[in-house]
Amino acid sequence: MGKIELEKLMNLIEKNRDVMVRDNVIGSDFSTINLPINIIVKIEPMMYYEFLTPKENATLSYIFIQNDFLTSGIGPEYAMIDFESPDGANDDYIDFIEKMYEILRSNRVKLASAHTGNYGNIKYGIAGSIALIASGKPIYGIHRLNDESSFFVMGKLGLEYMFFKDKIDKKKSVVQEKDLSISNILNEIKNIEVKVEYIHDIAEGGLIRSMEELSNYLGRGLRISENEMKDITPQELLYLKNDILSVSSSGSAIISVPRKEKENFKNYMEGKVAEIEVVKEGLWLDNQRLVSKEDKLYEILKK
Repeated sequence: MGKIELEKLMNLIEKNRDVMVRDNVIGSDFSTINLPINIIVKIEPMMYYEFLTPKENATLSYIFIQNDFLTSGIGPEYAMIDFESPDGANDDYIDFIEKMYEILRSNRVKLASAHTGNYGNIKYGIAGSIALIASGKPIYGIHRLNDESSFFVMGKLGLEYMFFKDKIDKKKSVVQEKDLSISNILNEIKNIEVKVEYIHDIAEGGLIRSMEELSNYLGRGLRISENEMKDITPQELLYLKNDILSVSSSGSAIISVPRKEKENFKNYMEGKVAEIEVVKEGLWLDNQRLVSKEDKLYEILKK
């Protein structure tokens, strides 16, 4: 969901490198433009589902783009929005726009420009797009990785899937919109005396897709332990078994720390992380080779 097949994406980038900012790299959630000042940029679609309230739609539209932006360690300063309007009068949609303004205000983000048009995408749950921009040098980034980097999964997998499934089934969800924000992870790591190098938000395609992107960048394989997976799998989703690896999991992330600080990080985050081991090739759950599956979230949204 939302992802082009990795090999096709690599080919597409390779053929068009001449028009791309060099920092556009698979596995990096944001891009930077190196001028006399650094500029950090990110763009994402906004979402609009009829089974969610205007506030829920607006909050998640902002959280999902903010997650990728915050992997830089820097908060956004400006936004540009292209609002996708539905046909006819729609008070809920006006409420959605008002909520977006409230969210920008509460996050101290200035709206640099906005446009409203009707392109027919609203029926697919897309309410336009939002871009976030800031000046500054990223604190975390994929280019900080090296042969001495150690990797962990942090945060509970599948909370995004739980939230959407409960809303579609018209149940009160134990998952709140704020639980899908990696700002919770940033708040946890900011006070530890361990240098974090890299953060990668786990969203569409789940942990397998994020591992695939990281593996592509490293040119190495990755392995995770089923035993350690128990610490990052909610009890309510144990029935998914290994499918939890391919479930949209906004609010969780892959994090890298230097190998010499690995044990300190593991001890500090005991019960909150699962280690990812770097191996020669392939993606593995213990000795079982992993392959990408259809995201369970996409399954329920299609219905």
